[in-house]
Amino acid sequence: MDGRKKEEAAPLIRQMIEQQSGGEEIDKLIAALRRNAAIDVNQKDLQKLAVVPPGMETQSEEDFRKDYTGKLEVLIIDIRNNEKLASDYHIQIIPTVIFFDSAGKEAFRHQGFFSEEKIKEKLAKLGVV
Repeated sequence: MDGRKKEEAAPLIRQMIEQQSGGEEIDKLIAALRRNAAIDVNQKDLQKLAVVPPGMETQSEEDFRKDYTGKLEVLIIDIRNNEKLASDYHIQIIPTVIFFDSAGKEAFRHQGFFSEEKIKEKLAKLGVV
C-alpha cells in the first residue's frame, strides 16, 4: 500500500477487513499506518455524525442506574488504553457490545452501533430485565 493515494488504498483496506483474511498483512498495514498516516477529518461529515436523531438521546447515568440497579454492571473500556484486553476479547470494530452471563461467559456480542432500544430488547431476551 506504500505510495498509494487514499482513494486507491481505502477500497483495498475495506476489502481486507471484510474478508478478515491475511491477518499478517493487516497487522503490517496497521503498523505502517500508525507510523505514517495522518488523520484527515472532514469537519462537515463529522458534524453530521455528531447530531443525535430525535428519540435517540442517551439516558443520564442516574436514570440508567435506577432502571438496572442490582441487575447488571456496565463497563466501558477504552481499547486505546487496553490493547491487550481488546485483543483477548477479539474486539475488531468500535463500538463492540458484549454481554456476559453471571458466570462470566459471553452471552451475546454486537459489533457497530447498537441503539438503546435494541439493548433493552436484548437484555429482556436474556432475562436481565
